[in-house]
Amino acid sequence: MGLLEGADWEVREWLRAGVADVGFLAMPLEDLVVEPFVSDEFAAVMPAGHRLAGAARVTADDLAGEAYVMSKSGCEPLVLDWFKPAGPTVEYEVRTGLAIVPIDPPAARDVVVARAQEREPTPAARAFIDLAIAFGRRTGRGVGPAPPAAGPAAPGREALATSTSSA
Repeated sequence: MGLLEGADWEVREWLRAGVADVGFLAMPLEDLVVEPFVSDEFAAVMPAGHRLAGAARVTADDLAGEAYVMSKSGCEPLVLDWFKPAGPTVEYEVRTGLAIVPIDPPAARDVVVARAQEREPTPAARAFIDLAIAFGRRTGRGVGPAPPAAGPAAPGREALATSTSSA
């Protein structure tokens, strides 16, 4: 069994190509069998001394004109959609001493455990999927019921993939 780490687009390709049996990805997805894992709430992350660091919540309008560090792991469409119509001023810079402030309106992404439709999971991959889903539910961030599984049974390979996407 191996563990791969990559951006959402890479994990999708690994699943489709049979390089990995299981991956953690943000919705929406097409052509993959998915099972709910967790819901990740978005938050604004800023320097602890920022003018909005003590706010109870921030809106896209509050953040208009502020510099923004964009994740390149697959969440860009979700983040940009939340910012509409204001739009962030994207800067690629990381700072230490950060504050995390809830955003208003709240936004989240549903993270799922995904696998290729063409292959049924191996027993080891199925056990991992079940363990991951149980963990998501124990954390209180688990999401609703899974869509129905699809695709014919086929042998899988015992490799796991995860996405670097995180809120």
